[in-house]
Amino acid sequence: EKSADYRHAPAVWSGFGRAAGVKKPAHRGVAGSGRRRGTEKVEKILKKLELKIIHATPEEHDRQMASSQALVHFLGRGLAEMRLTKQKISTPDFQSLLKINDLVGNDTWQLFMDMQRFNPFAGEVRKNLVEALRGIEENIGRVTCNL
Repeated sequence: EKSADYRHAPAVWSGFGRAAGVKKPAHRGVAGSGRRRGTEKVEKILKKLELKIIHATPEEHDRQMASSQALVHFLGRGLAEMRLTKQKISTPDFQSLLKINDLVGNDTWQLFMDMQRFNPFAGEVRKNLVEALRGIEENIGRVTCNL
């Protein structure tokens, strides 16, 4: 018995999950290199739903998602580990950090681990962040106010 060939099927991804509190996703991505069989039908359905279509190759998708998703979740999990909470004296920036923490903290650890392990670019983005923070930390004691 011959199995189905899904190599040319269009890939559709909703840009926001339930944890983000979005009822209707703002966009859908149709990933694939070049025009693939079935893509036109999927796009027609998505357009009827008034959804924005973003064309990307799987590599483009993964590179962008490493920063826009995996990095944000990495930061959010780090903030959660710090056990940050609302404070009487605060800033809008701090409130934004708490919001990130709240959004990603509702996702499962399995989802977090999957996006970190299975996106081939997530590790590089995490490493760059950690190195950048380490460099900033080292410079705090060395840099004068004459920046």
